[in-house]
This record gives sequence, structure tokens and C-alpha cells, in this order.
Amino acid sequence: MLHTGRQKAERGDHREAIQDFDRVLGQEPQNAEAYYERGVAYRRLQDYSQALADLNQAILFNPNMGEAYYNRGLIRFKVKDYQRAVEDYSKALEFNAEAAEFYHNRSLARRKLGDYEGASSDYKKALDLNPNYRYIHKEVTTHKQRMGADDFYERGLVKMEKGDYKGALEELNQALRMDTDLAPCYFDRAKVRLAIGDEVGGVDDLRKAADLFLEIGDTERCDQVAEVLKMQRFRDV
Repeated sequence: MLHTGRQKAERGDHREAIQDFDRVLGQEPQNAEAYYERGVAYRRLQDYSQALADLNQAILFNPNMGEAYYNRGLIRFKVKDYQRAVEDYSKALEFNAEAAEFYHNRSLARRKLGDYEGASSDYKKALDLNPNYRYIHKEVTTHKQRMGADDFYERGLVKMEKGDYKGALEELNQALRMDTDLAPCYFDRAKVRLAIGDEVGGVDDLRKAADLFLEIGDTERCDQVAEVLKMQRFRDV
């Protein structure tokens, strides 16, 4: 039943998957895997309260489940509990220190807390761990230094967090001139453009980001972009 639930979740049938995990827990009320899988399913349905409760139970019954800490971190970031998100990502890294995605998400949470140095360090670690990661990009040489698209992207994110939208836009534009396939940069430039009232440019960037995320198989981020697009259309009605 647990395997069947996982298959349904992989197909996106999260509500049906939850029913299977319910049955497993009815028979095995301390099954950490079932709590974890159900928690992830609830997270994907954006039922963060129930997801958090299930992941807490998963960790209670199996404190060595790194992915449970990571997913709990994702939820805590979503509800703006950035400090505890950092703690969960850090705990997840104790079990898998080679997970580029863990470092990347901890970077985002640290940036929200104003820890720009820590955020930059995590961001660069994510790049180092996975040379094929979509946050690693081409380099150009100037007469003074070698600057990569990821460097401009990182600087743009820092300026965006500080509210320097004009400066952020310049950095993000440069990153995209160097690498036109930088999906996260389109997503973040969309946020900047929407913040300064450029709705047409923002929506264009959102569509481009969604296409690129879909192309590389990052369905979770594609869904995030789609949600922002939906909210934007709703505001325009």
C-alpha cells in the first residue's frame, strides 16, 4: 500500500495517495515512511499545517530521516519561519552533505534573515557540488576579473533583498545576457519587474521561467511559477 501511494504521488494524484498512506498508518501507526510520504503529499497540496504535523511525526519515529528535515524546511520557509527553516536544512545536510538543493534552499532562507555572507557561501557550495546544476553558468573574462552569470545572479539577489530593485535589475539583466537558459534568474527578474510595476515584462519572464523549468524537469519550481502567474492573472481581472 505504501508503494502504491508513492506511485500515485509521483503521478500527481496526491489526494488518492494520501488515502493509501492513511490505510498504512491505520495498520502501522508508527510508520515513519508513511508519515513522511503523506507529509510530502500534503505539502504539494499546500496544506502546510497537516504537512508539518506529519513530518514532525516522521522525525519523531525516525530521527535519521534527512529528507523529512529538508521537506519540513521547505514548509517553514513557505510560512516565513526562516530561522527554523535554516535549522532544518542544516540538519538535513548532516545526513546528506552532497545535496546541492539543500545548500541552495538554505541560501534562500539565510538571505531572508539578512545573512548575506552565509547565503553567498551556501549558494557557491551548491554550484561546486553539481557542475550540471542550473545555477552554474558560463564565464566571461574582463581585463580585471572573470565573472560568471551566477556571480551576477547572486549579486542581483542580494540587491533585490535589500530593496535596490534598479541595481538588482541591472545585475539580473547581465546574468541573462551571459546565459539565456538561466531559469531561476528569469523567475527572480519577474519578481523585480512586478515590484516596480512592469507587469508585461514580469509576466514574460514568468512564462520563460516556466518553460525552462519544465524543460529541465524541475516540475516543483514550474508549479511555483505557474502559481505566481495565476495570481497575477487574478489581479488583472
